[in-house]
Amino acid sequence: MDLSVILPAYNVEKYLEKSIASILVQTGIEYEVIIVNDGSSDNTLKVAKKIAANNSDRVRVISTQNQGSGYARNEGIPFASGDYLYFMDPDDTIEEGSFSKIFSEIKNSGSVPDIVLFSFNEVDEEGKITVRPIPEGLQMFYNSNDKIMADTLKYYNSRIFFAPWTKFIRHDFLKNIDLQFTNQRTGQDAVFSIELFSKADTLLWIPQNFYCYLRARKGSAQSKKNPDKVLDGINIIKQLEKYIGSDVPGYQTLLGDFTVGVAINEILNIEFPEKGFKAFKKTISNTLGEFYFKKVKFNSLSFKRKILYIIRKNKSLGYLYLKYMERG
Repeated sequence: MDLSVILPAYNVEKYLEKSIASILVQTGIEYEVIIVNDGSSDNTLKVAKKIAANNSDRVRVISTQNQGSGYARNEGIPFASGDYLYFMDPDDTIEEGSFSKIFSEIKNSGSVPDIVLFSFNEVDEEGKITVRPIPEGLQMFYNSNDKIMADTLKYYNSRIFFAPWTKFIRHDFLKNIDLQFTNQRTGQDAVFSIELFSKADTLLWIPQNFYCYLRARKGSAQSKKNPDKVLDGINIIKQLEKYIGSDVPGYQTLLGDFTVGVAINEILNIEFPEKGFKAFKKTISNTLGEFYFKKVKFNSLSFKRKILYIIRKNKSLGYLYLKYMERG
């Protein structure tokens, strides 16, 4: 078996058939599809079982209690028999012919890379596709972890490194490093990817947009207001400190950008303080995000993050920012 595609599915009855259909038209390799129903409260499980019944040679369905996409992905891994694992989202699609092209590139590389990386386009609910530019400057093949980590930091804003659906992962490699997704509800992709890249020795980069990502839909983890995002973000910061050396070029910029993002999320996830500015100032001055925020080196930040840094540092601006965002 060449590839196992694992999809964590939670309340995606509207999207699942289209997503799986984009997989089942793939040819040229042997693959299987594992749908992990993450305790859905809609008809996701019913749709998944129908798909599996019509494609019993390739599709299987597993059900778990709702514990988040990271947990659901982990539950699917023991059932996978592919040489490579691919973690798709159940509301996205993959371009026809992608699997055969990717495995052709693997064969042409003359290697069995730990990670195969590629890019993606975006689509909105109306079906309008935004073609994303292919990042320039990446090597076609990496055989050094130092180089992998350097470019992970250099190109992190492109999202190709931290998203789970832009990479095939060699199954044995993942087993050997004993890595799983965390159970946190948001940001688990980044936590997983940071450790994944920190332990990879070989990486194949294919400069093509194979994947089609649906922009945050209503009800998705990315679109919800959730105070846990702050703690999840802090966990990402801890992973950066643990797995990436401070001497790696770009480390301070990445760490600073993530930290400012966490600190801003603290503002956005506070229920608007009816008692006014004094209560807001007291609340925001005693947070974990504030502790990490004080470590940020302003000059290392990107321009956008410098603006957010100023907003977050000035409590009055932070209060006005929250008020503005709450009003939509």
